Amino acid sequence: MTVPQPSTSTLRTVVTTFAGVAVISTIFRICYRLKIRRFWWDDGWAAMSVAAQFVLLVNLWIRTDTPDVGPLHQSKGNRIIAYWLVSLSFTFTLWSARMSQLFSVVRIIPEIMRMRKIAYGIAGLFGAMWTTLIIQKVYICKRDTSWYREAKPQCHLGHAVASTELATDFISDAMLVVVPLRLLWRVSMHRSQRKLLFSVFSASILTTIVSAVHAYFVLGPSGLLEATTANVEASVSLIVANLAVIVTYLYRLIRGERDLENTVYISDGSSSRSLSFAMKRVTGSNKKTSTQGGQISALRFGKDPDAEDDLDDGFVKSIHPLDNAPHVFITQETFMSRDSGDVKISPKPL
Repeated sequence: MTVPQPSTSTLRTVVTTFAGVAVISTIFRICYRLKIRRFWWDDGWAAMSVAAQFVLLVNLWIRTDTPDVGPLHQSKGNRIIAYWLVSLSFTFTLWSARMSQLFSVVRIIPEIMRMRKIAYGIAGLFGAMWTTLIIQKVYICKRDTSWYREAKPQCHLGHAVASTELATDFISDAMLVVVPLRLLWRVSMHRSQRKLLFSVFSASILTTIVSAVHAYFVLGPSGLLEATTANVEASVSLIVANLAVIVTYLYRLIRGERDLENTVYISDGSSSRSLSFAMKRVTGSNKKTSTQGGQISALRFGKDPDAEDDLDDGFVKSIHPLDNAPHVFITQETFMSRDSGDVKISPKPL
């Protein structure tokens, strides 16, 4: 069955629209994180992804800039180079966005939990799959360069790359759904917050759906359909990576509640038992070292009357502002000594 190909103008319109949303959401995310001084590895991966997205978009326009289309009427040599950059930057955009999603989860997992080590292992697996796809594409397209002589140069990746992409997409997106949901499943929080975070992290399924469509066109009627779905998949993956930051920002803005990232989770080291503590920021107007984030240095533990789950320990009863610590981390020693009343903690970013 012959599938009609989109026109060049349609391709450019669709791809530019999705890429524009991805770029704008990423710029907002990075600026917001820098403003509140919480820029971390997940934001770095998002920055890398948006840079690759920019390369992808520019070279897509060059690749489709044939003499009969314009506007610059690129030569075949330039369009061959543009195809290489489109193919490779697509993979970089996609997997950088997935790394960003994964490290968005890592940043809220305490170091004493085994799940943090598991998440780092998954990051290594992502890197291996990313590298495999790059090597596979380069090998196939360099082994047979007959496509250089085509009027519209495009490497025919075939079943091998399509199968690898579909398998790695399914595995990685499944992990990006399971890991955060497994973490949130045993955390005590209000139902509205739980549903919100569940929805955000489950959005990785959208990338899987688009990747399945893209794999179909890699196998069959490639052409501009393959290019369109590839670019949409890259943009959707980056948008999904930014959702956690944007949605929690809007949640805080609309509901007037605390930032969901201010919740510190602690565990006794087992995956079956974890506690959550709500961090209230204390501003010190009479302190010379007062910052926008406030200071936190000691916690007093007590029973949380509003906790959804009936855990044997509750939440922070009081906070004593002593040191400048916008972010805090509760160590295992702190957890073991929680019955001692006031507990000193040292600042460490999540």
